[in-house]
Amino acid sequence: MNAADKIGGFCEYCGAQLVEDARFCSQCGMKVGAYDQTSQNDPVKQMGTNGTEYRLFQVYSIVNSFLYNDVFYDNLKINWFAVDRQAPLVPFENVIFNYIRLNREARVAPGNYINQHFSFEEAEYLKNYLLTKEKMGTVIEPCSLPIPENMKGYRDMPPSLSHDFLILHKRKEYNLSFKVEGIFDIRTADRRIMPDDRITVVTGINVNEIRERLKKSEQSGT
Repeated sequence: MNAADKIGGFCEYCGAQLVEDARFCSQCGMKVGAYDQTSQNDPVKQMGTNGTEYRLFQVYSIVNSFLYNDVFYDNLKINWFAVDRQAPLVPFENVIFNYIRLNREARVAPGNYINQHFSFEEAEYLKNYLLTKEKMGTVIEPCSLPIPENMKGYRDMPPSLSHDFLILHKRKEYNLSFKVEGIFDIRTADRRIMPDDRITVVTGINVNEIRERLKKSEQSGT
């Protein structure tokens, strides 16, 4: 923050000072005014097919200055999800429609979808970890239950050139008792145009080509 910048309050996620009229926190990247109240109120309860209440949550971050393949992206959403669970948090037959009627193969994808979500306690631990270790703010939202039988987990998605994964649990400083990965899609983010960006194309000609032609023209005097 420069001395000339006017202070506009503090980030509700990480507590950093905000520049007046800032849309995003320069420290954690979270959108100003988008503070999620889920963690302060009673967790939302979801109803299973058997009438029992279950609680599952999804966690995501919105980040700026995210470097991917030598390009910076702003307003990038990272969806965090659990992997390699030894046991489900909730019984599949009570939170997946028609689960009992599905064959073994058809049960895998919706089961993975349920397993990738978090308990409220896990979501809070992940939130604190991301804030202290990664300097990222998070949003915690309840998962709607029960789910359709055709839902798939993030790792069951077909390959794409636009989305990729962050293997959070392999970071050296990772200390959570459950494994977490993240998925992001650069198509949903804002590609940052840097001052020295040289890939702008005008009428099908690269900027560098235009400059080279102008230079040759000046040298020849034409």
